[in-house]
Amino acid sequence: MSEPAYFFIVGSPRSGTTLLQTMLMRAPGVVMPPELHFIHITYKRRHRMADIRTDKGWQQARNAILARCQHSDIEMDRTLFDELCATCDRTYADLFRCWLRAIGAPENARFVGEKTPNHCEWILELSAMFPEARFVHIMRDPRDSALSQREAFHRPALQAAVRWKRDLEMHRDCVRLMPRSRYTAVRYEDLVTDPESVLRPLCELLGLEYCDAMLDPSGREKKGFSSYEKHKLRTLEKVTSSRIGRYKGKMNAVDIAVIERICGPLMLEMGYELERKPTLLAWLGIAVQAPLVVWKRIVGDRRRQSMLDREAAEGKPVFHQEKAA
Repeated sequence: MSEPAYFFIVGSPRSGTTLLQTMLMRAPGVVMPPELHFIHITYKRRHRMADIRTDKGWQQARNAILARCQHSDIEMDRTLFDELCATCDRTYADLFRCWLRAIGAPENARFVGEKTPNHCEWILELSAMFPEARFVHIMRDPRDSALSQREAFHRPALQAAVRWKRDLEMHRDCVRLMPRSRYTAVRYEDLVTDPESVLRPLCELLGLEYCDAMLDPSGREKKGFSSYEKHKLRTLEKVTSSRIGRYKGKMNAVDIAVIERICGPLMLEMGYELERKPTLLAWLGIAVQAPLVVWKRIVGDRRRQSMLDREAAEGKPVFHQEKAA
């Protein structure tokens, strides 16, 4: 079987990454699994595991992948994965390539797309790992994104704003450092308002065959996300622009002020209008929310890394099982 072509979709949480994924999944020859989080379960944690070039380190990285497959409904050809891993170089790049090839194998995919929002900050590393791959960054009004994150994950506006700013700064870097043939960005608002005008040039960039079925992702056979990700069920519905500006009337003035204080210049650069709430409200919100954001980051990361350590050691899912318990 020949190796498929690869592309990556990234973006801030709740910015339309899943919607775009499910649209592109309807193109002929395309396979897109649930979020793999490869960087965060292996490469980012390389200082916590043995050297990947050693037997122990290689097995730990493979275990992390096997655990992820089990708890995230990720299908792959396990036999092919083992065969590829036995002959490839022991690098994170080759391991990821083995995983993607094994994911595409059951359907003899010509294209394998990978969508993990958190990979946004690692685009340049992924670009080096896959020098032939294409990257698509989808962005959304940070106020709507923050509202959706609050509803789905109970995240404070400050946390969402800091993440959005960091991701858009990465977008700036990618525009400067990567050729247009490999990197592009789309806006959620454009995608849901006139999807065809966004998808046609995107398919041309990715080498996909455009088809009208993409305009209605609700008709697809595979969801593209895991069974426990109920916050993504809306992508099973028809595409609608009704969620543009949804933050109005649902988000208080303090949260709006916080987001615009942190993201304002980049929002204007990306075509989003500001409400320009009083600066005092922004600083009040930042002062109140900052301790919670720091606490969630420290405690949450410590717990997450402990679970991932166990998965790397055992090759069995721990993270979402314990979360559900």
